[in-house]
Amino acid sequence: KEMNAALGNAYKEAVNTLTRYRQEVEWDNVESLEWSPFEDRIEALVDQVEGIVEMDHRLKDILQLAQLVNDKLARGE
Repeated sequence: KEMNAALGNAYKEAVNTLTRYRQEVEWDNVESLEWSPFEDRIEALVDQVEGIVEMDHRLKDILQLAQLVNDKLARGE
């Protein structure tokens, strides 16, 4: 009975050790990945989005000016 308990404890400890090792190895693999290509792509996308937002603001300004000119022309100014 004691032998079975000892073997059971040893088995549990072995499983726990292997589980911890697997988690550490997986985390090490994640940490060692080369992230710079992804970061470069994300940075490029952010730049594109910022450009689109800036263009949207300019188009809104142009639309307001066009509306102002249209209103003045309609009033005969």
